[in-house]
Parts: sequence; structure tokens; C-alpha cells
Amino acid sequence: MSEISPNLEAGPVEDVFPLVAARVGMRCLIHSLGDTLESRLELLAAGLAPDQEVQVVSVCDKRHCVLACGQIRAAVGADLARTISLRSCPSCGATRS
Repeated sequence: MSEISPNLEAGPVEDVFPLVAARVGMRCLIHSLGDTLESRLELLAAGLAPDQEVQVVSVCDKRHCVLACGQIRAAVGADLARTISLRSCPSCGATRS
């Protein structure tokens, strides 16, 4: 099972960015979830986990986001979206640039 906290061996820190900075259609890996135990558990219950590949389906006002992970679609509110860190996924053909 993946850790809830960031995978420090996953890559350079400059490659990590907040979910609210992601663009629609971008495929990324989740770097870390939440800033409190409650928010982490809420995101895990929604089917999200670190090191999991996700695609940004929609972003509303750079705050509310919908993520796709396989067959799962997770709507993430503004407060939780600010606590999710992503990193580029070169193996899935996406980078932040």
C-alpha cells in the first residue's frame, strides 16, 4: 500500500506542483495528499493515493477540480485541491511545461 506522505525518492522537488496549477487534460502522479489526517483520509476514501496516475478532467476557477483515476472520478473542492501535490509523469507522456 502506498504511503500517505510524499515519496521523497520520487524525483526532484521542483517537479512537484499543486493540483490547482494543473491544466485540464494533464496526466500526473499524485505526490502527496492533504495537510491533515482528516483530509488525507477523505481523499483516500475518494479513491486517490500517492504515486497514483490521475488525469485532470476539469478545473473551475483554478480551485475546484475533477480528477480521473481509471474508472473513478473524484470531485475535489477548493480547500482540498490546495492540499494535493502532483508531479510530472514522463512515463505517461506528460510534463508540467
